Amino acid sequence: MHFKTYECLEYHILRLNNYQNLSFTCCNTNQKILYSQLILLELNKITNILYYTFLQSNLNLRQPESIPSTAPQIREFTLDELSKFNGSGGTPAYAAINGVVYDVSLSPAWGGGSHFGLLAGKDLTHEFAGCHKSMDILNSLPRVGILEP
Repeated sequence: MHFKTYECLEYHILRLNNYQNLSFTCCNTNQKILYSQLILLELNKITNILYYTFLQSNLNLRQPESIPSTAPQIREFTLDELSKFNGSGGTPAYAAINGVVYDVSLSPAWGGGSHFGLLAGKDLTHEFAGCHKSMDILNSLPRVGILEP
């Protein structure tokens, strides 16, 4: 198995574990349904990665070009698009910091799309810098895109 494959598997397994933890701790039925769907998506991605890795290793075949990559895609967000990902109504909660958009939905500190009065769906670069001395806290959050300049 290639290093890139391990990275991809690790990424999806981490997301799966996070969704499972959130599913167990949330009380809202709509959130439980959302997390259940996200868990199934992650399981499907993990299964596809393992299946095609198995095919390649046992049959010594290259993956056909028509099979979509399961690696996370980087998306560019405008501020208007980002505002739709505020954690309400079952939508994921995203926050932009220093031009990078992070999925904060899985962070227990961001329950309901808010964190100490800050709301998801915004560029929170200045607020983050005012509260945190280091960027290390962001390393555990999935990066889902970048903010358009």
